[in-house]
Amino acid sequence: GQMVAKDRAAGQSSLFGGGDDSGSGSGATGMGGEEPPLARAAAWDEKEMLRREKEALGFYVSSHPLEQYAAEVAVYSTISLEGLKSASQNQQVVVGGLVSSVRPIVTRNGKNPGWKMAIVTLEDDRTSIDAVLFTKVYGECSAMLRTDAVVLLVGKADHSRGDPQVIV
Repeated sequence: GQMVAKDRAAGQSSLFGGGDDSGSGSGATGMGGEEPPLARAAAWDEKEMLRREKEALGFYVSSHPLEQYAAEVAVYSTISLEGLKSASQNQQVVVGGLVSSVRPIVTRNGKNPGWKMAIVTLEDDRTSIDAVLFTKVYGECSAMLRTDAVVLLVGKADHSRGDPQVIV
């Protein structure tokens, strides 16, 4: 009506566009012009998409980074991360998963005071566990233990702190 014509003459547009019942195709601009073109962006590869999903949401939506290694992990693992709950204390295990965090700790006493050990959080598509890597083992493999790396760990099941973990 008159209000739309008055607004258009004044260069005013509606907050939500539209407001033009004449069907002239004013689009989202509300000014009768063309919509501005969107800049073309390259599609993310799967690894980048998964990283951003985890960063934004705290979990993976479209897939899991471990999925492409599922066959290898199944062949070489003796138990799943979920299965560690039922493993006996000190049972020798081989577990596979995705490193979600590495927390280095400087030891204060023991065999090697001042050396680094680490608590590594390992996850699969269902659960996560902590693995304790003492100074000698951590010194040998610290370069391979980075976030989002897929690893196999050989160690012993431990339930002494409640939740199952692996002592490597």
